Amino acid sequence: MKNYSVKAIVIGFLFNFLGGILASLIFSAIWYATAFTGNTDTFEYEYSRSLFVRVVMLLIGVTFAFLSGYLCAHLAKQDKILNAIVLGVIITLFSAGFIALNPDAAPLWSQALSLLLFLPLTYLGGKAKLNLIKNNT
Repeated sequence: MKNYSVKAIVIGFLFNFLGGILASLIFSAIWYATAFTGNTDTFEYEYSRSLFVRVVMLLIGVTFAFLSGYLCAHLAKQDKILNAIVLGVIITLFSAGFIALNPDAAPLWSQALSLLLFLPLTYLGGKAKLNLIKNNT
């Protein structure tokens, strides 16, 4: 347990969760103001079925997975990659739980891709930080 940084993992998770929500809300507001052509009664229907919206939401999720892995590795004093991997597992499990509770929240392809990509991208974020450290020493 000595090589795990609970602080780094919790901060990485909060960054992923809160950052993803904030970025999604900002995107949704921009989409509503610029691209939405229906009336407010059809917003939810059009929003949930837009391929563009689904792709952007997936990109937001994987971007924050990468950035949270980087942040977690930055904050961890030891075993930076291990901490990023633990964070990736937690993010993936949290996402799986959300999907289980809300199976119709997004198309199956979007849910499957997010579950497949969150762990590798969190790992890659941690690896990017580790490579940056190695290149600077």
